[in-house]
Amino acid sequence: MKKTRRYLSLLLTMALLATCFVIPTGLTASADGNDYQKRIVGYFLAEDRSPTAISTVGLSLSDNIENIDYEHLTHLNVSFMVPADTTSAVPQWKIADMTDAQVHRIIELCHQNNVKCILSVGGGATNGYRFFDSTERTTSFHNQILAYLDDYGFDGIDMDIESTTDKASYSALLSQLSGELKQRGKILSMAVAPYIIEGLGTNTAYFDYFNVMTYDAN
Repeated sequence: MKKTRRYLSLLLTMALLATCFVIPTGLTASADGNDYQKRIVGYFLAEDRSPTAISTVGLSLSDNIENIDYEHLTHLNVSFMVPADTTSAVPQWKIADMTDAQVHRIIELCHQNNVKCILSVGGGATNGYRFFDSTERTTSFHNQILAYLDDYGFDGIDMDIESTTDKASYSALLSQLSGELKQRGKILSMAVAPYIIEGLGTNTAYFDYFNVMTYDAN
């Protein structure tokens, strides 16, 4: 078990070193009312890759949830919320391979350790998927993500939409989500890289902070 924990700690450390965090200009506090001097944000990959993909460890999702070093974090992004069927005109969304019990458990452990548990949406694997190319699809996404937030008790949303040609719909969605999350006292963050930040424009005002994917900068 000690060897396993060291392995998981190493993975977490590598993830943290790969990412830095910036508060947008003009914001002095997060939506939750705290003016954080430092954020240590981890990403929990909600995919069940045991035992073959990680053969040296062979842990299940439930094992990984229990073995996170929560005390070293301020925020934990559960990644990723993705379309269950990308061929559907209006897809249902899910949190990768996690069960309801696993989602409730990771949020419970976060809150026991004073860690904000954030629902991360999208990820690099969804590049090319047209998230918001119709009003029906955008409205469905909006309603589902807020339901996830309210039903499970997540502390906010991290948008990791790394490619979209539906910029007007996306901008309108961000504006709406930002207002609704602020009313709930929830966080809205975004994963960004140089090729994403250049197209954000005035949308930066909607976010509490950015998670900068420095490993994508070259």
